[in-house]
Amino acid sequence: MAIQDALVNLGDITPETMPVAVLLKRPEELAREASLQFLEGFDDLDYVTFSAFALPSGRSIALIHHKNAPNPGTEICLVPDELAIPSTLEEALKVLKLSVKDLSWIHPDHEKAIKHKDSGAYSEKPSNCSSAAL
Repeated sequence: MAIQDALVNLGDITPETMPVAVLLKRPEELAREASLQFLEGFDDLDYVTFSAFALPSGRSIALIHHKNAPNPGTEICLVPDELAIPSTLEEALKVLKLSVKDLSWIHPDHEKAIKHKDSGAYSEKPSNCSSAAL
């Protein structure tokens, strides 16, 4: 059996997603601190560690870490047609017991709508979760 056969294809678990922010924390930290379960898998870009789940509002999110990404951290990804991106991101941070200070990047289209808790700039771009899915 090839290594990839034992891994989960992210596209089989969730529909297409888009990154809206990047957490400074890695999956291991999030699993420990927020009691989340992460799976090992792959998408069309790389091997990934991910967790996909519904928030209390019923909205779906995926936390995705690409193994060979140039920057550390975990992407917060939503479905592309999500209309309430700022409130969904705020809800995700609340569920994870994190704040805007725990983000290294926020998508420029939504950065102004997110309440900034500090004056830091969010400039690191995500590795991309174009075909990663929710």
